[in-house]
Amino acid sequence: MVQKQMNNRFLSEANSSSIIRRKKSASTISKVDDGQHHDLEVDYNVNPTKLFTYIDQSKWDKAIERVRKAPSEAKTWLVSKGSGMAQFRYLPLHLCLQFNPPFAVVEAILLAYNEAVTKSDHEGKLPLHHICQSSSIADKICDEKVSAAIVHLLVSLYPESIYEPDETGKDCFDIVQSVVQKEGKSSRTEAILQALQYWQIEDNTMVESRDDFAVERTSINEKNLKNDSHQIQESIKSDQTMVRLVVQELESALVRAKDDKEELKTTNGRLQKDNEELQMELRKLKRELADAVMNANVSDHEDKKIIQLYENQIEELNQDNEESRNKLIEQTAYFDSKFRSLTHAHEEALYETNLTLKRQEAQ
Repeated sequence: MVQKQMNNRFLSEANSSSIIRRKKSASTISKVDDGQHHDLEVDYNVNPTKLFTYIDQSKWDKAIERVRKAPSEAKTWLVSKGSGMAQFRYLPLHLCLQFNPPFAVVEAILLAYNEAVTKSDHEGKLPLHHICQSSSIADKICDEKVSAAIVHLLVSLYPESIYEPDETGKDCFDIVQSVVQKEGKSSRTEAILQALQYWQIEDNTMVESRDDFAVERTSINEKNLKNDSHQIQESIKSDQTMVRLVVQELESALVRAKDDKEELKTTNGRLQKDNEELQMELRKLKRELADAVMNANVSDHEDKKIIQLYENQIEELNQDNEESRNKLIEQTAYFDSKFRSLTHAHEEALYETNLTLKRQEAQ
């Protein structure tokens, strides 16, 4: 009960932060892997920012004033590039948490750049790792309430940080335990550990809630899936019925096309027979004319009229024969083309329809 009351008291201080008030209606920050460094950087030995200088000198009031005046310095990395010094890379938040800062300093930096809670330094340490590591600072210069409030603030913005390890594989719990093993327990280590455990419990509760929601959501999804499956099956049945009707219609049309072809053949045969009869009549008239010319007196006027009559009849028969032949050729070509086109179209449509029907039945 005492531990819970202490956490509530430390948490209330963190919740009073304007950062938390701004985040009440927003989700927590997700960490984004920067890959190669393309951020703002300054060289520790050449051009450190004023914010870094004030933090390094623990001039906290000036640091707060500077970050409010130049918020871009909160996202500027301090790097060591000199060959005579160990390489390092810090954000202002990493650096200030190593020096037991007031809560207001951390709050001001995060107001300028709240994604700093997700950023790791050259050793893979998050800001939360640094405050856990700095728990070894002597109690006489540390306020455990402020430390706990800072932990609550950092974790509330980036809850996953309590489980994220540094390059050595240690998470924040491991780091605090290492400090305790080396230097013993202190009020500050206890306050930080209790704050971390508070968020660990909160996270487990959220996980359980998410699990319950997932189970409920799965049940709803299964129900929706069954309804969708039933609707799909009904739709397939309806489509199959329509496809079968189309198939029947196409089959009937193909039968009619075949009947039309037989009728065309009959018409063609009749025209050919008429043409043969005309040819026979023409040959007969030609023979009669030849006989008349040979046996008659061509000088006789009546005979000339008879010859002229035969010639006229032959000419008419020739014209009739030519017209009949042309008509036969034209109709035969037309009906043959029409039948081939109709038969091809119906057979192709019937094939595609049957293929569609088989696919639906397979589903």
